[in-house]
Amino acid sequence: MSRGASSSSCNSWVHRSCNSCHGGSRVSGSPPICDCEDIAVVRTARTTKNLGKQFWGCANFKRCGEDVLGCNFFKWCYEEGADERDAIIARQRQKIAYIENALTVWRKRMQLSLAVIGVLIVMIVVSFMGCNCR
Repeated sequence: MSRGASSSSCNSWVHRSCNSCHGGSRVSGSPPICDCEDIAVVRTARTTKNLGKQFWGCANFKRCGEDVLGCNFFKWCYEEGADERDAIIARQRQKIAYIENALTVWRKRMQLSLAVIGVLIVMIVVSFMGCNCR
């Protein structure tokens, strides 16, 4: 979330921990690490478009009464296992693409093999017929 999309009031951010929102984490069951090398915290969006949605944010971002701005880390907080699920889906799509490509190559080789076999059969039949004709 950009600084322009947030309210300037300290009350516009809700800081808390969230056991159900670790889907945005790098390691299952633990919160992500922001660019400041600190553990990110769960916040709740207060904008009209995303009202009530939870997200991971830098613990140092816009501390009340301090000049600390933090690193502006942001990641939506989805249901448990969302990142793992998305990674699995991406790997499965890669496997599907690989298998489809291998199948296409196999079909081309099979067509070439059948063409070669057909030519060989024709050559054998022609040579066999040529030997019997004399």
